[in-house]
Amino acid sequence: LDCHGRPADTRTLAQRATLHLLVHQLLETFPGSRVCGHRDLSPDRNGNGEIEPEEWIKACPCFEVKTEFGTSSHIEA
Repeated sequence: LDCHGRPADTRTLAQRATLHLLVHQLLETFPGSRVCGHRDLSPDRNGNGEIEPEEWIKACPCFEVKTEFGTSSHIEA
């Protein structure tokens, strides 16, 4: 959350780097695993095959997992 209590990506550079390292290690240990954020597990209420912001049950992780980690590591969400 930001200083006004709104959802925001407030991770530090060190936290981002550590998360990237951890996700990379987990994908090596568990190949083919799906990496996604909480909001990416929200139901597709309009049935169009995409989870859109108006369908999110929660805003976290407040960043786009697909953009953050790319698609080269079998990241599907």
